[in-house]
Amino acid sequence: MRFLKIDQFSAYLLCALCASLFCLTLTGCPAAGGGGGTITISSVSSSPQDPTPGIPSASTVPLLLTGGAPSAIPGQTLDFEASGGQAPYTFSMVSGVGSINASTGDYTVPAGTVGLPRTDSIKVEDASGNTVSLSIRIHANGAAIDPNDTLYASEWGLATIKARDAWSTSADCNDIVIGVIDTGVDYTHSDLKNNLWKNPLEISQNGSDDDSNGYSDDLYGWDFANDDNDPFDDHYHGTHVAGTIGAVSNNSSGISGACWRSKLMILKFLDSSGSGTISDAIRAIDYATANGAKVTNNSWGGLTSAVQALQDAITRAQNAGDLFVVAAGNSGVNIDSIPEYPAAYNNANIISVGASTSTDGLAYYSNYGTSNVDLVAPGSSIYSTFPTVSTTGMRNAGFSTKNYNWLSGTSMAAPHVTGAAALVWSDDPSLTSAQVKSALLDNVDTKAAFTNKVLTDGRLNIDNAY
Repeated sequence: MRFLKIDQFSAYLLCALCASLFCLTLTGCPAAGGGGGTITISSVSSSPQDPTPGIPSASTVPLLLTGGAPSAIPGQTLDFEASGGQAPYTFSMVSGVGSINASTGDYTVPAGTVGLPRTDSIKVEDASGNTVSLSIRIHANGAAIDPNDTLYASEWGLATIKARDAWSTSADCNDIVIGVIDTGVDYTHSDLKNNLWKNPLEISQNGSDDDSNGYSDDLYGWDFANDDNDPFDDHYHGTHVAGTIGAVSNNSSGISGACWRSKLMILKFLDSSGSGTISDAIRAIDYATANGAKVTNNSWGGLTSAVQALQDAITRAQNAGDLFVVAAGNSGVNIDSIPEYPAAYNNANIISVGASTSTDGLAYYSNYGTSNVDLVAPGSSIYSTFPTVSTTGMRNAGFSTKNYNWLSGTSMAAPHVTGAAALVWSDDPSLTSAQVKSALLDNVDTKAAFTNKVLTDGRLNIDNAY
């Protein structure tokens, strides 16, 4: 049995979505906040019971919506007009944060709307009951956004990677399930509990495997270390990682995550000592792949020789279109010549992350390598969530402070990249994993300290990735 360990630095104690009955074709879509644009309906079913989406029946009555744009910003009002069919027309909101006048079609996004981007759905019905709907993507107005979280000022890492500028475009990762493969997560934490993935097909605590995925009552994920359905963090590492990725944000309390709203899937395979087996890591990766995680954070490593079965699991995730973000390791060595795994695997879906300091230097403990480390991200003295109770791992490490704490390591760097990947992907769900990876790697801030140390010569910049 071979073991893996966490990559915390141990010496540091501290088009539009349409209604199901027709298709929309968007043409001339302007940038966020732009004007103009024509939204045409390629086919509209004359009956809401038409069983063939997008295929017009003989009695189809086409409608045309004009005068609006398929994207908007908070505070903006768009005027939608309908033609075709039989007047008068009735406008209504199907879902979203905006409001629309039922008779005039004036649609308004409330000023100060947060958790962007969001999507509003609007329906138009003519006098004969023919309906058409369209989706409007709501973006922010381009101004940098500082969340009102009381401890946000301590998060130098988010400021360095230009998160506040990126949030003006997108702060919401709810469209992307993020797997946290680690020591578990304190799912009772007030800054995390509302940003957790919940298995939509599982009925809690009924003792049954409702979704037939091989795991009973896996509401938040699974504990592979103890083989049960309670992935609570009995260490502290996974809770810290989770907060950097997706702590509940702009709620006047605690810290901010890179993603203000998120779906964190808890995949515990490391025990209270921070160690775990390769077989449990494989099971955790496969669970994430099978249950919809598009990106996983893997702040662990320690293998000095490649294990084919572990790489095969990462390959299965790659074939499913998923990203595998991994900490580069804390040995302070060039892992091109002295490889550590999984960071040194050559899978196309891997993003290997080294650690930077608050002065944009390479952390002295961080592994590096122009082939096996892609970029760096803030990893030294990172403030994030901590378990709300004193855990075995905390006591063993000498931590007495609960709820929030400081840690260092490439373990802390990787979740900045994971959050950034989820933000980019949520802003444009049509992207492939390769395109998301390229968006992050092609838009780093290059710095002298990272030149010839990592593939990109640079440090993560979320804002540049959009």
